[in-house]
Amino acid sequence: MPGFSDTYENAVLNHVFGGTALTQPTGWSVGVSSTAGADDGTNITEPTDTAYARVSLAAADWTVTGNQVTNANDITFPVASADWTNLISVQVYDQNGTLIVPDAASGSAVTVLANQQLVIPAGQLTITLD
Repeated sequence: MPGFSDTYENAVLNHVFGGTALTQPTGWSVGVSSTAGADDGTNITEPTDTAYARVSLAAADWTVTGNQVTNANDITFPVASADWTNLISVQVYDQNGTLIVPDAASGSAVTVLANQQLVIPAGQLTITLD
């Protein structure tokens, strides 16, 4: 189950318990990694292919139900110009590039070959907070 990064955990605690108010992000981006990201933002290995880029999302791209948020639309990455191998993790960032969720597991390892495109179908990326 994915959790927040240390930065966002601290921001939520400060917000809830009278510290600095947390400002809602105005945009998000999603990236992929061949390593499971750590809460402190380390151990994230995104593809080095020059065609790789995180995918920008807006509020309309998410559906919140209870304690879960799910991608409401397909998340479509650029066409790879080199192989992206052994992708095992998905990360979510805010509009400033600050890591929110370091390790939303993607399930089985995925390889995207050159001239292919990675798509995370709508409803397949779910983040749950307990």
